[in-house]
Amino acid sequence: MQDLSYVESSISNLFKKDASLIKGNDKVIIHSVLCNEKKTDDGVENGGSRVVEEIMDVIQDNVNKYCDASNLTISFIGNSLGGLYSRFAVSKIHDILSPDDDHKDKNMRLANGIPVHFNVFYSTAAPHLGTAYNTYVPLPRTAQIGIGYMMGATGQDL
Repeated sequence: MQDLSYVESSISNLFKKDASLIKGNDKVIIHSVLCNEKKTDDGVENGGSRVVEEIMDVIQDNVNKYCDASNLTISFIGNSLGGLYSRFAVSKIHDILSPDDDHKDKNMRLANGIPVHFNVFYSTAAPHLGTAYNTYVPLPRTAQIGIGYMMGATGQDL
């Protein structure tokens, strides 16, 4: 969680310093995902699913809190394994909010009809290509497989 604390404080300070960045009744909510603290060995899918649950809860809580919301924009920043969790979460949140045939504008929407838009996806040091051929020191394939199994489901995913 501390990996991106500087980014979080910088974004927060930016909006505090320059209120003109926020238009009208818009709100900026910065949330650091906590659900994967000490739970990183059960695979990317499980970690990403926990992120989806937490983010959907945060969205619902804030939509209920700021009931005048007419539009919602979501951005993700993930470092290392958090980048993989975020990529998985974006895909699943998109599936959850996919448009029905009833919506002519084809926006993703919450259950109460509020449109949702993805804005930024940013990841740093995330092994999107896996780690098999992207190591600092070349390892024989059998060693890579063995290390992956020793690291649990996440190691096998990588």
